[in-house]
Amino acid sequence: MKSNIEQAMGNKAAAHDRGADGEAEFQQLAEALTELMAETALPADFDIERACEDTAFAKLLLELPPMAAVRVYAAEQRAGQAEENAKNNAAETLRRRSGLPRIERAGGAVRAEPDYMSMSSEEFRKLEQQLKRASRAGRQVRI
Repeated sequence: MKSNIEQAMGNKAAAHDRGADGEAEFQQLAEALTELMAETALPADFDIERACEDTAFAKLLLELPPMAAVRVYAAEQRAGQAEENAKNNAAETLRRRSGLPRIERAGGAVRAEPDYMSMSSEEFRKLEQQLKRASRAGRQVRI
């Protein structure tokens, strides 16, 4: 595993080409990361090989102690994933809501439809006369 870390970090270290001091620092960082892995002190979802290939992680290793760099990098990755998940959740919510009917007037009361079965004979005759008048006037009537 150490060789994989050294190889992944070596690609980044070669790009910076810092000479003998850089090589010694690189070896110290590789050993510190190997110790963290042996102690299982790394976060559970932390992929050390992928992190070592990222220049942002290499910069953090140069600026912070190895464990702090690992924690900061893992937190940044989780924050990026959380942001992406939030965008996807918002888009999904909008998609679900687009299928719902829209209210034309907020707070407007909806008239109850007449219950023809429970109408009295007199109420039914009044309704029938209203429908006939509306029909004669040329208005469309829906029941």
